[in-house]
Amino acid sequence: MITESSVRALLSQWWIHYDEAELEPLLAVLHPDFRIISRSDSGRAVNESAIASDVQGLDQVRDWWGHHRMDGPFPIRHHLTNFLVISADRTSVTFAGNTVHSKVDEQRGAQPLVSARIAGEATMFEGALRLRRLETVLDKTASRTFVEAVGDAGPTLSNDRLDTSR
Repeated sequence: MITESSVRALLSQWWIHYDEAELEPLLAVLHPDFRIISRSDSGRAVNESAIASDVQGLDQVRDWWGHHRMDGPFPIRHHLTNFLVISADRTSVTFAGNTVHSKVDEQRGAQPLVSARIAGEATMFEGALRLRRLETVLDKTASRTFVEAVGDAGPTLSNDRLDTSR
């Protein structure tokens, strides 16, 4: 069985190499058919063209990442939080979580840049756990009340617990 800690370690390797612009170690944690998808939550962010991707295969990921990362801020840090394994067996795992991205401001030091939801899959390949898919949805839409965001048909609080039966 693939463990949560092994997936966390794999994602940590991905983000550390990504942040430091270390292409070869970054590619080494990927399955040959790796697919990366990214977008904003609305699909209409001011910088959507810089955010959006849907790229598959190591050569395509190398090309995309070279442009995407080199045009982005440095240093940048991705912090994995609220991580959850959704399903796992001996050869693959699906997961979800949140990330907080920060960049450095000369006056104030590290500053939050954006948060995101992630989902993906890791699988065993040639004896090692590799990322096979990673989808990142960046939070760009302003927060508002839950009812404003999802309407009256969403979950409600009932007897001090979230009731999603409606």
